Amino acid sequence: MSNRTLENRIERAEQAAKAQSKFSPECLCFPENESSFFAFEVELEMLTQVKCPVHGERFTPGFHIYVAKWLRAKQPQHL
Repeated sequence: MSNRTLENRIERAEQAAKAQSKFSPECLCFPENESSFFAFEVELEMLTQVKCPVHGERFTPGFHIYVAKWLRAKQPQHL
């Protein structure tokens, strides 16, 4: 089998897998049913500047709630 034929088969398989996928692998958006959580205001500012290559805006920022230092360390466990 030639390399070009193999490349074509791989490309078709990748396109078929993308078509069957529920989510686009290029999408950087936050899930719709989960609220975003940021410990610092600066995190929110940085993440609003990053745009999703598929949808543009990743999320609409709401309000910021102060998070204590002890909770920031345990944030992954609680979420």
